[in-house]
Parts: sequence; structure tokens; C-alpha cells
Amino acid sequence: MASFQRSQFQARDAGLLPDIPVAVISSSLVQDFPPGFSDGVKRARDELQSVQGRMATMPQVIAADNGHLDQPGMIIETGVDMVALNRGK
Repeated sequence: MASFQRSQFQARDAGLLPDIPVAVISSSLVQDFPPGFSDGVKRARDELQSVQGRMATMPQVIAADNGHLDQPGMIIETGVDMVALNRGK
């Protein structure tokens, strides 16, 4: 959370994504929020997933029950799917 605002500015300043395939893997978990923020956690997660999903050029993958980094097989499978969907484009 300490670098969240800086990350927001970096993303904004990066401009539009190039015309390339984009896969998005989102975590279903919301963790590491500061104390007292629990009331807005679900809303923040839902909004973040919505924003992430709009960046994708293929169906968004939601890692259920744990973080996306805890599922390396899902990351590999999504990459393989992205290559297969975009082969020859």
C-alpha cells in the first residue's frame, strides 16, 4: 500500500497499451490493506477486477481461493492459451 499511489501515477503516465494480446490474471483475495479499511475491501477488489478485465484482450482469469502468484500452473496455462488464440494474427 505504501507505493500504491506511485504505481497509479506510473500506470497513468505509461499511456495506452500497444496493440498486442493481453491476458489478465486477477486474485480473488484482497490482502495487505491497512487496518480499518475492511469495510471497503470487497468494493475495492471488485473495482480492481473490473479495471483489470477491461485491459484484457482475452477472457480474464480469476484465481479463486488464493492469490494468482500461488498458482504457477494457472499462469503458464493462461500464457499457452494466449499464444494459441493469437497465433497467426
